[in-house]
Amino acid sequence: MNLMMMKLTYDRRKKAENWNVNFMVPRAKTHIEEIKKCCNQYTPQGADANMWVVISKDGKKWIVDLVGKTCDCYEWQILSLPFVHALCVIMEMRMDWVGFCSEYHMVAAYRRSYKGSVLPISDPSLWEKPNSDIPLPLERGTGRPRKVKRRSADENTT
Repeated sequence: MNLMMMKLTYDRRKKAENWNVNFMVPRAKTHIEEIKKCCNQYTPQGADANMWVVISKDGKKWIVDLVGKTCDCYEWQILSLPFVHALCVIMEMRMDWVGFCSEYHMVAAYRRSYKGSVLPISDPSLWEKPNSDIPLPLERGTGRPRKVKRRSADENTT
């Protein structure tokens, strides 16, 4: 497992070497490009410069807050990338979508994540012994579980 982690870290570090540091990781860029294809199904209507209402063709509405980076669908808050409702507003205002993404989707953050190295595991005889106060995990018995509960002699059957 440790060798796999060492190889994964090395491979990702090498892959990110030829990426532009001032831009988004390719996965985030691909995500936004896919979402841009769906923007024609929504109509943004500006209440003011920061709050917008996005209406779909079937009449559903979402409130988008550009300053707070929030949307009623919660996708923007979860992914830290603008979702289709927010992207419609951003494109309507002719703004750059990169400014509305989390810094964790930047190549610089990706490189910092894989900058360190995974150290090899030492000899298992040198490892600390685990604390014996921790109970062992419960194991399920063999065979199929019973369909009917076994009742004790003093338990009522009705």
